[in-house]
Amino acid sequence: MPALLRRLGAAAALLWLVVTLTFLLVRAAPGDPAALLLPPTADAADEARLRASLGLDRPVAVQYARWVGATLRGDLGTSFAQGRPVATILAEALPPTLALGGASLALSYLLGVALGTLQAVLRARGDRRGRAADDALTVVSTAAYAAPSFWVALGAIALFTAGASRWGFPAALRLPAFGAADPAGQLAGWAAFADRVRHAILPVSVLALVGAAGVARYARTAVADALAGDFVRTARAKGLAPGAVFGRHALAVALPPLVVLLALSLPGVVAGSVFVESVFAWPGMGRAMVQAISARDYPVILGATVLYAALTIGANLAADLVLPRLDPRRR
Repeated sequence: MPALLRRLGAAAALLWLVVTLTFLLVRAAPGDPAALLLPPTADAADEARLRASLGLDRPVAVQYARWVGATLRGDLGTSFAQGRPVATILAEALPPTLALGGASLALSYLLGVALGTLQAVLRARGDRRGRAADDALTVVSTAAYAAPSFWVALGAIALFTAGASRWGFPAALRLPAFGAADPAGQLAGWAAFADRVRHAILPVSVLALVGAAGVARYARTAVADALAGDFVRTARAKGLAPGAVFGRHALAVALPPLVVLLALSLPGVVAGSVFVESVFAWPGMGRAMVQAISARDYPVILGATVLYAALTIGANLAADLVLPRLDPRRR
């Protein structure tokens, strides 16, 4: 219990440090939200009244104290640009992002772990053909992992949307590129569900492609290290079947680092799709964050930062607590 309390205290202190630095950096960034909201015909008096209504006429220390106090009470403030509660804006943007990020994360791990395990098994065979196949898959996965997500997104749009008619793709491969649903909003029932799935195919595929390439690199290393262990050779020498050796021994050792990677990837469900959401005009957290930064909408930026930081720190804390249960050597 004392160790848990220490970890919770350290997590709370880290969260406070992150949001405090974000508050100071946002205030130090160039640009004035009042100037962006005022019409060209406004005079100095209009600007002074707007700054007073937004609370920007107070010293930075006073603004920080008021914001921290309101946040601790569960009040994230009101958006400068939209005039709506920040909690409402985040609550509207969070479900589309969770759907997009959750689907892409699940697909990333299914493909990445399978690919990384295949590479490790091919390398463990020790023959020339296995090493050549492993090297080829490593090159492909490294290139996919290094490719910027927005570049992959633009390429997917060019291929499956803009170029689909030019190259005579079948109708099933002509995918919508922007938004999360039909803008006309006239579909209902299963037709509306199918339309949302079609709109999600490209952004989910782009995120899953990049994510699976990264997971495959970790899975390959973890499984290869496990297969090279003395305990695996001992199990094989005792005559255990290959499936039992892999599932009961190698996979048990390779699982903890993959669980840690999964915990570290969970915040990316919310925060990791900023560029992809912007390219595909997906109405989620990433797009809301970009719009808030462009408008110098301090309350929305800080509210999203609190959410991102809490998820990241919470995921790390959860990994620290779960890992000893998976790996007895860490207890």
